[in-house]
This record gives sequence, structure tokens and C-alpha cells, in this order.
Amino acid sequence: MVSPMKNIFSHFYIDPENPLPIYSQLGKQISWLIINGVLKEGDSLPSIRSFATNLNIHMHTVRLAYQRLEEDDWIKTYQGVGSIVLPFDPGKKIPKYSNPTNTIGIVLPDFSEFYAPVLKGLEVGANQLHALLLTTQTYDDFDLTLKKVIQLIAKDVDGLIIVSSPNLFLERFFAPEKIPPVVYVDSPDVGDELNAILLDSYQAGYQATEHLIKHGHQDIGIVSCLLEWPNVEPCYRGYKDAIRNAGLPIMEDHLRIVPGFEVNLGYQAAQSFFQGKKRPTAIFAIADILAIGVMQFLKQHGKKIPQDCAVIGYNDIPSAALIEPALTTVSVPKYELGQKAISVLAQLIQKEEVLQKKVILKTQLVLRESCGCLYTT
Repeated sequence: MVSPMKNIFSHFYIDPENPLPIYSQLGKQISWLIINGVLKEGDSLPSIRSFATNLNIHMHTVRLAYQRLEEDDWIKTYQGVGSIVLPFDPGKKIPKYSNPTNTIGIVLPDFSEFYAPVLKGLEVGANQLHALLLTTQTYDDFDLTLKKVIQLIAKDVDGLIIVSSPNLFLERFFAPEKIPPVVYVDSPDVGDELNAILLDSYQAGYQATEHLIKHGHQDIGIVSCLLEWPNVEPCYRGYKDAIRNAGLPIMEDHLRIVPGFEVNLGYQAAQSFFQGKKRPTAIFAIADILAIGVMQFLKQHGKKIPQDCAVIGYNDIPSAALIEPALTTVSVPKYELGQKAISVLAQLIQKEEVLQKKVILKTQLVLRESCGCLYTT
């Protein structure tokens, strides 16, 4: 057994003005330390008397907090040994000791240009509900995302909005009664029984490719992220269907797969295209940030856009309109994604019936110079 941590009492604060009972405040703070790894499996908790003395609370209060934690399998008390921290199981019940907190947990991959309008839509909706957003970014790391979600649940958020986190559906890890209401955003693989706000990525891929075909292009390259990502595969399928419906062949060597969304990855994909014998006359990148990388390569290697190679992106981030030439792209209703998600979550929190579990938002082609439409010499 590991002895109690030094200065462990510095982690605790008992608020006498808090309507939450003191034993609940103490139990909640202990479970929070376990979730975050400050208290680990096998650690010994301070004795009841030690806790009571250092926090200036009654021994009975500490004893009650320990009893509740033991009932929820956070700790185990052994006669003559004391209370020991048990292994933390993410699937266990996160104790909820409080009433509604008017807080909503938001889980985002990052705070990039794409997600800024989504977050603004969430903020506006939350303000209308007089709710506070607790926002965290997870860098597309599955384990980190799950950990952050558990932390938010432990903070007693009234609901969760999880954005662009494929395969992370809390209902697969927890029983429904163990989690607050959840709305998923931009996660097409969500089950029919779950609430989600989605984008029509298939339409985006089809629109962009069809537009390039109308410009007379037959050799159209595509820069994509991993096709197994649920919010990427429909876009690639739309690209292929547009080519097929135009009577053109699907050419596998016109596909470049990159591991993420970075300018340099788009640059490298374009470089790979132009090292081959069969070079595309147009390129569709499934993210504006990748398209910008494609354009950087073309310009640095003396290729004129759109005369030598047309380019279309996807997302319509602010910088798409600022580069030279301005990037034609497929616009996503990002602000509406956030607003819709908050609206549905509010219904769930208030236990109202949600008639449409899946809301699919349409995309729109934004014509600028890089495809040739508005280009002037």
C-alpha cells in the first residue's frame, strides 16, 4: 500500500456557502482526483480523523463521504489498514451529487479556423440558455477524448456536445443512466438511436467534382485524409460518383491520402501528383487547409492557377478568400452546426421529445478564382 500523499489537503476546498452537502463536496473532490490520476490505484487516503482535522469538518462528515465513495467502488476500506483507492474503471458510475449546474461540456478536436464558427454558434445558443460552456480540445486522440469526457461528466455538466470524434459514442462505454444528454456533431457513423447534427459530405464531394467537370476537366485529382474516417469516406464517394456519372473512368492514381489536416501535407500531395506521368488538370482537396498547400506547391513550381491546374477546397475557412488566387470551396454551415447542436441538447436536458434525431445540413459551392469561374488576367 502507498502512504498518503504529502500536501494532499491542498487539493481540497470546502465551501460553507455551497448548497451541496459537505460530505458530497468532499466525495466529489476525491473522485475528481482519482479520475485525473492524482490519486492512483493502491494509494492510501488520509484517516478520517486526519481529514476532519485538516479541513476543519466533523469526522462523521468524512466518514459519510468515504461510505458513499465505497458504495460507488472508488475506494475500499480495510480494517487496520485504512481506505485504499481502487482501480479506476471509466465505465463505472460517475457520482452526481448536485442539482443542474447550467454548464455544458464541449469536446472539440482543436480550435482551428474550421471550428471557430462552430464554437461561436455554441456560445450564442448557450447564452440564450444562460448556460456556461466548458470547452476542451483533444487533438483527435481517442484516449484523450474519452478522458476529457469523463472529466466533464465528473464536473456535473448538464449535457455534452462532442464534435468530430468518430467512433466515440458514450453509449458504447456507459449505461444511459450514467451519462448526461449527448449530441454528436459531424460524426456520420453515429447510430440511428443517437442525436446528431451532420454535414452532407457526399453532396460536398459531388458538387466540387461536378463543377470541375463542367469546366472541362477529365483528370481530376483528390487529396483526402484517411478514407476509413466516417466524415471523409462520403466525400470521396461523392467525388467518385460525379466522375462515374460523367462517363469518366475512376483513376486510382488520382487519389492521394494524407494523415491529417496541415498545409504541408497538401503541398506534399501536390508534389506527388506532379512527379507522376499522368498529371491532373484539377485537384479537389477535402479541406481548405490542404487546398492551400496544393496551391503553394503549384505557385512555387511555376504552375498557373487555374490555367495549368484548377483547385477546389472544402470547408470555406476565412483564409480561403484571402489567398491569391481566392480559393473556390464548398462551404459548410459551421455556425448553424453549433446552434442546432445547442438547440437539440436543450430539448434533451429539459426532457422534451426530439422528433428528428439526425439533422443533416447541406453544403454550398462558393465560386472564386481558383476553379476558373471568377478568374481575371
